[in-house]
Amino acid sequence: MYASAVRLPNAVLVAMCVVAIALTGEASAAPAKKKAEASTKKAAPADSKPAPAAGKRPGGLTFEPYKIQMLDGTTRDAELGRVYVPESRDRDTTHLIHLAFIRWKSTSPKPGTPIVFLAGGPGIPGSSLARSPSYAKLFEKLRALGDVILPDQRGTGLSEPSLACAPSAPEITMFESETAMRQALLKQIEPCAAKARAIGIAIEAFDTRESASDIEDIRRAIGAERVRLVAASYGCELALEAIRLYPARIERAALAGVRSPDKALKLPGVLDLQLRRISGLVAQDPDYKANPALETLARALIDKLNDQPISLNAGPASGGGQQTMRVGGAGLAAVLQGDLTEPRTVIAVPAMLNAMAAGDFRFFLGRLQVLYNAMATGASVMSVSANCASGGNPERRAEVEREAGDSPFGNIRNLYMDPVLCSAIGARDLGPRYRNRIYSAVPALFLSGALDATTPSFEAEEVAWGFPNGTHLVVQNAFHDMLPEESVQQVVVDFLGGTDVEGRRIAAPPLHFLSMDEARKLFDQQTQRPR
Repeated sequence: MYASAVRLPNAVLVAMCVVAIALTGEASAAPAKKKAEASTKKAAPADSKPAPAAGKRPGGLTFEPYKIQMLDGTTRDAELGRVYVPESRDRDTTHLIHLAFIRWKSTSPKPGTPIVFLAGGPGIPGSSLARSPSYAKLFEKLRALGDVILPDQRGTGLSEPSLACAPSAPEITMFESETAMRQALLKQIEPCAAKARAIGIAIEAFDTRESASDIEDIRRAIGAERVRLVAASYGCELALEAIRLYPARIERAALAGVRSPDKALKLPGVLDLQLRRISGLVAQDPDYKANPALETLARALIDKLNDQPISLNAGPASGGGQQTMRVGGAGLAAVLQGDLTEPRTVIAVPAMLNAMAAGDFRFFLGRLQVLYNAMATGASVMSVSANCASGGNPERRAEVEREAGDSPFGNIRNLYMDPVLCSAIGARDLGPRYRNRIYSAVPALFLSGALDATTPSFEAEEVAWGFPNGTHLVVQNAFHDMLPEESVQQVVVDFLGGTDVEGRRIAAPPLHFLSMDEARKLFDQQTQRPR
């Protein structure tokens, strides 16, 4: 047999550490949602104050004091703003929703143009990133330039209605194959979307074009002539649409991890290249020089799991007894497609794959259960709707399909844009014009991580080509989520302040891969197993 069943305590949620992503809230993936935010009802989440009746009109604006509970246990004072906007501007403009946003007033005696930060996902609330200590450092620096505003994009966080789904465990068989994963996601999200529609929510209105107009409505409501934008990941797509629709209202834009309107569908071949690049770095590590190449290990393990799925015993997300999880190659592909693209997780990939090759599946099960439990916290219909609305042109879809056929990862990176899922929730495609290339004279800074396989630098360069007043910098050693880096924060602040940053060289710290012994010690510490 390829492997026997592996039994682990439920504490494996934090195995390998590397799971610090979930603990710090600083990854590009959406933070875990509070149960109070999981309802699709139009009432405010239980942990937020009810939206005031005053100002309930298009553009109606209110503010109230707000305390942010930081992830490090401290609190920060801010303001919570609410503004009412049409749910659908091209349909019934009298049906209003309300947007929530965090505002930190500027620390400057003469504040400049307000700065609006657009989070990624889609589906990450700005109010969640406000709790991250590393992002708080960026926001504090930006306050020296002007007021800092973090919107909860429509359908997320404290904005109402919320399109966050209630926690629900996916089918335990989902990691058997890519098809099983698609079916599990459909069964998880479709009922949530149906409940939203049943209470009158127009899911098709939760897209990037409407969100771009939301930014404009916030600008008008606060009385600013223009705004400066800082964006990350999907937030860059939103920023680009705002620039396209309202160029005279955008003073400057700094975009990190650039996703453009025509690149929502990810190319499987880019992940293949990432595997090769990381494999090359691992081959230079003294702890792994004598081991098989990382790429060879990954491909062989995925192939073998496809031929012979294994049974792993895991604790369910809700606690309780162990469950048997059947895992095929898609399970390992799902773990690797995330772990190869984040610096906090990629450092443990060599140890995990070498352990698997030796018949030890504890590390892998730890990562698999983290992924499963993250999905069990609840999906976001807004995230699916916005992704589906971005869509893809026939040429891009054909390229994705061709590369998926040759990739060991298949098309696992585009599960949330599956046409069946998009149709099931009633999302609309914004069409080919939405995906046209953008030309703009708005001064823009484009930032790419040299190791970013989510929004690779060559795609950002294509966007930057349409900005004659644009600058594209590649951050050495950086992955997708680069804004927590001190040097990246400083170049963003300098650029927004008017400094010419052309040609500046910036870098993140180089990777240090965990040795087998380091990985075992970390695993034992976090699962509280005696050595």
